[in-house]
Amino acid sequence: MDDRNPVRAATSLAALVSAWTDGFAAGVYARSPYDTWLHVGPDDRDPVDVLVEGGLDPFAFPVHVSAYSHHDLLRARQRECGVNPDHADDFDRQEELLDAVDVALASLRA
Repeated sequence: MDDRNPVRAATSLAALVSAWTDGFAAGVYARSPYDTWLHVGPDDRDPVDVLVEGGLDPFAFPVHVSAYSHHDLLRARQRECGVNPDHADDFDRQEELLDAVDVALASLRA
């Protein structure tokens, strides 16, 4: 997921690609007149709403969930992944999390 509040986008790469394929079937992609990229929904619509209305998981797509006031969706996914939302924005807990990430990365390099 492309967001300042990181959260799991999908349970696997296969699930992520499947979600993107479902996006094509649901017709949620549009080409912007300003570039050649595919975008979710028309420029005048909240892309998260477009995905939810299409029955799709917005976290599997490159949209900024936090920027569109969908904190309820964000917090629900965080809880689903074992994150305590009450601690998600706590600076001291962020430091602990960063330390845990560093340990995990070091173990992967070993």
